[in-house]
Amino acid sequence: MHGTELGGFSARPQEARVVGLPFPLTPAQLGVWYAQLLDPDVPITIAQYVDIVGELDADVLQQVTAEAAHAYGSPLVRIGEFDGVPHQYVDHTIAIEQELPLIDLRHHDDPVAAAQEWMRAEFGAPIDLLTDRLVAGAVLRVGDARWFWYLRGHHIVLDGYGAFANSQRIAELYTARMRDTPAGELVPGELSVLVEGEQRYRESTRFVGDREHWAQRIAGLDSPTALDGRTAPRSAINLVTGGRLSEKLVDRLETIAASDDSTISAVLLAAFAAYLGRLTDRPDAVLSLPVTARTTAVMRRSAGMLSNIVPLRLPTGAAGSAATWGELLRA
Repeated sequence: MHGTELGGFSARPQEARVVGLPFPLTPAQLGVWYAQLLDPDVPITIAQYVDIVGELDADVLQQVTAEAAHAYGSPLVRIGEFDGVPHQYVDHTIAIEQELPLIDLRHHDDPVAAAQEWMRAEFGAPIDLLTDRLVAGAVLRVGDARWFWYLRGHHIVLDGYGAFANSQRIAELYTARMRDTPAGELVPGELSVLVEGEQRYRESTRFVGDREHWAQRIAGLDSPTALDGRTAPRSAINLVTGGRLSEKLVDRLETIAASDDSTISAVLLAAFAAYLGRLTDRPDAVLSLPVTARTTAVMRRSAGMLSNIVPLRLPTGAAGSAATWGELLRA
């Protein structure tokens, strides 16, 4: 085993157990890599926080956060360029103890607003993929018995599925530690093994068949389905709005889903496609549908970045004739 220079870091033989050797990025990670290089000022990150009311042992949460990170590996990933090509490696020497600071905001006039402002600033700050920590967190205290548990990861190392798996495991470990009971066993796949599996898939006949399938699905498309002719400026902070659906509308959604042996999520997608089709007067609508891309049990037990976006093409009906719920849901 020889020392490997990676982004200014030397992984020497005696460090091999705590600093893994470099391995390639997945195709999904490479897409994020190039997208981030094109616009370095807008970080491609995902973040979440859990509003905890009651007692919280921040020291225990710190310990189990480190335990989950060491098990999954993805929260400890660093990226460097090896022979001019981006590679990744798992660095277990990262000082996890400094990565979940406790920030007391109770002295503010509005601690919750101060916490929201702090999280937006942290979430929207630019990240250097070669030098910065790609996963971070904090505990924000906004009351004597209220806390925000915040986690942020760059999309190049964590997708939505991976971020949820990581936070869920932390919660499981924390609960077990506080109850003094054993936590369930977790055997995640090595990140390098996931990359190898992706490479084998891309060299297989299954990949050829999948590629032909999606080529047929988008054949004849001239442009994306959109309500405007322009694109909004890129931003790390999305504009989010929401409201509560009426009980009558929820009952309607559930009835449609049950009558067509479907789900509410599929009904919502179908409704949105029909909405786009009617407003654009087009016979079909194409939605960008995120998928987990975790096709094996090992992938589903792992964090990391594997997700993809597929074009969901739904026939909304020609001008003057709308598609039925059944047609949309089957599509």
